[in-house]
Amino acid sequence: MSPTKPRTENLIVEHTIEVLDVHGEQAVRIQEIARSCNVSVSSIYHFFGDREGLLEAAHYQRYLNNQMDDVARYAGDFAMAQTPDDIKRAIDDLLAHLSAPERRAVRMSRINVIGSTLGRPRLTAKVTEAITTFNTVFAQALESLQERGLIRSDLEVHATAAWLIGLQSSRIFIEIGDQRMDEAAWDRLTRDAVHMALFAGMPEA
Repeated sequence: MSPTKPRTENLIVEHTIEVLDVHGEQAVRIQEIARSCNVSVSSIYHFFGDREGLLEAAHYQRYLNNQMDDVARYAGDFAMAQTPDDIKRAIDDLLAHLSAPERRAVRMSRINVIGSTLGRPRLTAKVTEAITTFNTVFAQALESLQERGLIRSDLEVHATAAWLIGLQSSRIFIEIGDQRMDEAAWDRLTRDAVHMALFAGMPEA
């Protein structure tokens, strides 16, 4: 949650996120949110304008939660890498983190936010800005690896960054419902594809 927002505003957004995650948009009611947060209804209107403004703020924060920390963490790991093997270990760690079972709720939440941008140009613009920031940070880390000869020099780093970040959301396709999918096989295929994309044609260390 943003440290620059007033504490009351953060509290309202946090509680709205809890309601969204459990019950969906239809359960978000201004009066009930105000009562749960021990604030006046007028405070909510002051901060967010209306119910739609509150929903957009909560959805946006749902998308941001933990994502920048993840991107910064692995960009830092890439920056410290000295060899292709260091990068491979960092990539494997990243993929294991993104696909961890305990992060399924995070993946579902982000997919839900993307769907919630439909018909909401303000939310679309804010989420697009966030995605652009994440991709830029990651792309800069990949560009640094290229400059040091640690990954393929012909990669388009912005497209590669977006692909790598998007992998976490794509896993929802085997997690939703009761599909009885071999998730380990999915993870192995993903790992092999990433290694091929980053290192194909490079000389062995």
